Amino acid sequence: MLYEYDKRSVTGHSEIDRLHVEIADQSRRLAALLKQPAGFDEIYDSFMQLQDVLRVHFNVEEHDMMLLEQNDEVRDHFRRHKENHKLFRDLLTYGEEQFEKNRAMGKVPNVLGLIPQEYFEELKNIDQEMSALFAKYDPQKSASA
Repeated sequence: MLYEYDKRSVTGHSEIDRLHVEIADQSRRLAALLKQPAGFDEIYDSFMQLQDVLRVHFNVEEHDMMLLEQNDEVRDHFRRHKENHKLFRDLLTYGEEQFEKNRAMGKVPNVLGLIPQEYFEELKNIDQEMSALFAKYDPQKSASA
C-alpha cells in the first residue's frame, strides 16, 4: 500500500497536484511506521491522516470535474471516476472499522492489505484520464487562451 508520486500524478491543476504530493507523503509515512515497531495509536493516526487527505482529494476532483463542459465523454468519465472513488472510500471506511475493532487489544490490523496497491495504480490511471479531459474541456483554460 504505497502511493508514489510520478508523472501520472501530475494533472496540471495545482490543488489536485498538491494533494497527490500529500497523499504520497502520507503513504510513505504510514509505510515507514509499519516497517518499524510503531504503536497502535501512531499507526492509526497515520492511517487517518492518509484517509483524510484521500477524501479531500476525491472531493476536490469531483467538484472540479463538475466545472468541466458537460458532454457524454465527460459524464462517462465522471461516472467511472466517482465509482472508483466510492470503492476507495469504502475501503477506507472498512480500514477505519478494522482499527476500531482492534483498538481495545491494541492490535494493528493488516493495514497493507486494507488498500491493495492496484487501487493506487487505478487512481493514477483514472486521474491521468481526468487530466486529459481538463486539458480538453476546462472552460477556465479556454477563457484564458
